Amino acid sequence: MTSQPKRQGMSRRDLLASAGAAAAGMLLLNEVSGADNPAANVGDRASSIKITGFKTYPVGSKTLLKLETNQQVFGWGEISQLPPTVVGPLMQSMFELLDGENPTRIEHLWQKLYRAHRDFRG
Repeated sequence: MTSQPKRQGMSRRDLLASAGAAAAGMLLLNEVSGADNPAANVGDRASSIKITGFKTYPVGSKTLLKLETNQQVFGWGEISQLPPTVVGPLMQSMFELLDGENPTRIEHLWQKLYRAHRDFRG
């Protein structure tokens, strides 16, 4: 009896199985990143929400910050590294940059604040 030599590499069956898995993965990726997926278009879906105001609340050595929107959605933050007497004027200058902006565009807002205040010289 002669035995068949072992094949090395990928068989036709393995190739078809891999191609099918790759195609299924691409379909799944398109479905997840598609336009109907709310996670894919958060900024567009909430484009009518705008930052309208802020309030500061001194609490001991910290300050609580309430950011207000036109949709009655509020965001809270805590500022602990600055004296409460400094936070109000600082927030007023930052609010001028944030007024009317979409709060769901976090990276855009961060870049706007960073670039506006990075070149101050003293």
